[in-house]
Amino acid sequence: MSEQNAAYQSLGQRPVQAVGECRQKAGRSAPRLDTSAERDFDELTQLAAQLCRAPLALIVIAHGAGRWAKSAFGLRREDAPVQFALCEATLGQEEPFVVVDTLVNECFSANPLVAAGVSCRSYVGVRLVSQQGIVLGVLCVMDVQPHEWYAMEAEALQMLARQVVAQIELRRAEAELTRSGEQLERSLREGERTTLALSESEARFHSMADSAPVMIWTAGPYATPTFFNRSWLDFIGQSLAQALKGGWRESVHPNDLPGYLDSYVSAFKAQRSFRVAYRLRRADGTYRWVEDAGVPWFVNGGTFSGFVGAAFDITEHRQHEDQIETLNRALEERVNERTAELRAANQELENFAHSISHDLRTPLRAISGFSRILLESHAAGLNAEAVRCLKLVTRGALQMNRLIDDLLQFARFSRLPLMKRTMEPGGLAESVIAQLREAHPERRLTFKLEVLPACDGDPALLRQVFSNLLDNSVKFTRDQETPVIEIGWQPSSTSDGQVIYFVRDNGTGFDMRYAHKLFGVFQRLHRADEYEGTGVGLSIVQQIIQRHGGTIWAQAEPGQGATIYFTIPGAVGNPELVPSPKARSGTAAGGTSSRGI
Repeated sequence: MSEQNAAYQSLGQRPVQAVGECRQKAGRSAPRLDTSAERDFDELTQLAAQLCRAPLALIVIAHGAGRWAKSAFGLRREDAPVQFALCEATLGQEEPFVVVDTLVNECFSANPLVAAGVSCRSYVGVRLVSQQGIVLGVLCVMDVQPHEWYAMEAEALQMLARQVVAQIELRRAEAELTRSGEQLERSLREGERTTLALSESEARFHSMADSAPVMIWTAGPYATPTFFNRSWLDFIGQSLAQALKGGWRESVHPNDLPGYLDSYVSAFKAQRSFRVAYRLRRADGTYRWVEDAGVPWFVNGGTFSGFVGAAFDITEHRQHEDQIETLNRALEERVNERTAELRAANQELENFAHSISHDLRTPLRAISGFSRILLESHAAGLNAEAVRCLKLVTRGALQMNRLIDDLLQFARFSRLPLMKRTMEPGGLAESVIAQLREAHPERRLTFKLEVLPACDGDPALLRQVFSNLLDNSVKFTRDQETPVIEIGWQPSSTSDGQVIYFVRDNGTGFDMRYAHKLFGVFQRLHRADEYEGTGVGLSIVQQIIQRHGGTIWAQAEPGQGATIYFTIPGAVGNPELVPSPKARSGTAAGGTSSRGI
């Protein structure tokens, strides 16, 4: 982890102080934006989630004590946690506010939106701050799993936050422009009654427009400019007379002028609104990107009287877009590089598996075979120590052969094509249970199998998942007087209707401090003399689940058993496929399951 990432992580772990004070300070000057969903904001929210590799993203607008979800990705706006303590904490932080795992942070672990609700396990958020220093709200992304956020992701989130602020300021200016146009229209209607009223109205409009922070202009019904406010004239360094005589046109970049005039004239002819971006020369001679928006202006119940418009400097916005485009290209290059590395690794794995299959089995068979011959035919001529050593050699060869088999199986599952179809995983679990009963007739095993929702998956590969998980449960419950193994499901905490499958047992369990080793190849959490195995089974399970696009994790406690959870995209809690609570709550004893296997 880089030093910057470490700083972010330490920020997310320290206690949050004076959150209420920060919220009140930000809310007093923030604009209100309690409006319906808009595509520009939704696209920025989606981009934030994609750049930060997170399923949830949110834009929250703060105004006083009020909070509104302006845009949400991965959940509905009405379900968005706008009063979330993490969002409130972000309002008081100048730097990105990062929490890697909310469950280990005492400030947030008890929050109902962490334990339930959107199940926010990891969070990174940045403030939305206007150019005047006003705190407008929060842009944040969340994950339902612990997530180590990269510094580049936080920087990208800050860039996107500036674009969100630009969109807010643009809408504020448009609203002000609309209000100005309405006021001007009212003034013109009054001006038709008396010349004096018209002069006063124009004077008020010009005074208001001159005090506005945006560049405002008006034009008559024949597209001839009639007014430029002080902001516009100061920007291009001209007097009103110079601008009205065509000086404003000389300030437009020569390459952009034809396109701008085409949009301008076409809008006048059609009497419709227009919006166009072009480069405008500033008084210091430099060109700046501006976005010019004009709306038609009607009087006397529908008489077209011209246009009123406003232009905004969007140079920084364009620069941010270029930076994001550069970032996207860099990310795409990284993906291509990782893809090439993965292909090379798969090829190496295949070559290695081929070498194991053909080059290692022959000497292993020789070692095992000659050891058995010595034990069976010449044991009488050997002393006790020699016999013990030969038995160790034989067991070692058999263990090595099992390792080779598991490694070849691991490599084979990584290369098998996925043959997905809609299926009921409960049938796969039933067949595995039947097989385990035949393999362990001396065990009094109790299986509790719920009716599992259908999913989209490869039946052969998912059967291997249940086989490895149930075989592990049988193995680690052998010291229990009444071993109980449950296969069931539960609804996901997200709003997409997805389900979480699980396999639970009351076996030996394990210490969660070592959970990160659970799915590693050849990683074992118990000694080999306690429980047999090679440490490959759960690695195969994880590989199959990830190839289906799902996730897998575990929860356990020493001496209290373990639960393995996994998801498969496409699995939905359909009421038609889920039994009644009564049917699902049955318990089987004496070697039977709740479905009568």
